[in-house]
Amino acid sequence: MQEIKTAIESTVNQYKDDTSVNPALLWEMIKLKVREKSISYAAYKNVATKKREEMLEREIALLEKHLDNVNNSNSSYLIVAEKFLL
Repeated sequence: MQEIKTAIESTVNQYKDDTSVNPALLWEMIKLKVREKSISYAAYKNVATKKREEMLEREIALLEKHLDNVNNSNSSYLIVAEKFLL
């Protein structure tokens, strides 16, 4: 949000003394800057979300693998115990 405020202030300050820029044009320039910042933020957020998702998927895969190993170990113990009881 701060980046958008800064972009607006910068645009206004850049053209405040320029008489060739009417208020409608200045407004269009401000909207352009806000749009630019919004798209930039959305792209950054998308990359960060994908990285987080990939990390969580890897973590889930490792946990599932660990769980399978634990379950297989427990199954082996149960089979040995059943054979002993027979």
